[in-house]
Amino acid sequence: MRLVCLANAYALCANTKPEEFAWDQDSLYDWLFGCLEAGKMSRPPVTVPHRNHKDTVWTEVEEVYCNCRLPRNENRMMVVCFSCSKQYHSSCEGVSLHTAGSQMFHCSSCSATGGNLGSFKRPVRLLPPTYKCLNCRKKKKDKTLA
Repeated sequence: MRLVCLANAYALCANTKPEEFAWDQDSLYDWLFGCLEAGKMSRPPVTVPHRNHKDTVWTEVEEVYCNCRLPRNENRMMVVCFSCSKQYHSSCEGVSLHTAGSQMFHCSSCSATGGNLGSFKRPVRLLPPTYKCLNCRKKKKDKTLA
């Protein structure tokens, strides 16, 4: 597990946006062990990037989904909640592919709060896995055509 995920989780729990921080990735291991030794979480270390254009730090932003707060994965099917339209990993929500097309899916959050539980049946909307690698995408496409 990448420690940046833990730092982002801390920011979310503190009602702040994780994208507003530049985590000091070299210090995250020490931060985590310090938190474990102290028995409580503290704010993760941040860096202040230089504003000089030649020293601009570029980061890759990866969207996270589901209650597990992980990105889409080429090996996991995604489902879309009928109430809130958010995407979830089918395995995290316990949706089997067998029952996915025959029932309406409401995520655990919407089910617990009552959400916008419609009165008509609508099949679960499945999103196929995404493949970042073009070769993997092509291989998968070739398999489905065969």
